[in-house]
Amino acid sequence: LGQSSPMASVLPANDEAVREVRRCLEVIRDRERYDAASSVAIMRTLEKIFANVEKEPEEPKFRRLRLNNPKIARLLSSNGVKAFMLKAGWSPSVHQMEEVWVFDGGEGALPLLRAVRLMLTTLVEKDEAVHLASEAARQAAIAKDSHVRQTTLAEIKADHDLRAVRFARANLGAAPNANDE
Repeated sequence: LGQSSPMASVLPANDEAVREVRRCLEVIRDRERYDAASSVAIMRTLEKIFANVEKEPEEPKFRRLRLNNPKIARLLSSNGVKAFMLKAGWSPSVHQMEEVWVFDGGEGALPLLRAVRLMLTTLVEKDEAVHLASEAARQAAIAKDSHVRQTTLAEIKADHDLRAVRFARANLGAAPNANDE
């Protein structure tokens, strides 16, 4: 996501906050930690959270993530997500005796939020396309392997049937005749 990205018009690419968020996203996208589908699911959830706040920045229900929500708790337990959220303007807090994460919304928070949401949208689209292509290749390989297996099994069965016929013919003449007894 260099200078030519759509994000460049939202925030300068050299902005330190954007660079820190990008580094956190690379942890979430790390294929050694997550498969592509998991990474995309995490980023898609984050994208939805950020889009809701961007759409209605003053709405408290979008600015507060409740940890008693299993989906939010699972999201925040994912590697790199807490650091990402902190760098993107969120912080842990307690609200009415409940653990929550709150979007602070301080000075410059909304431009950063927009840049982060745009970054997430771009990466989700890119990673999803890569994932779909690799999944299609995997399915094609499975289909090819299945076809090879089916062909091999058919050849083995045909060979077995041919051997059975040859064996029966060879042993027909040697088999005792019921009239000989």
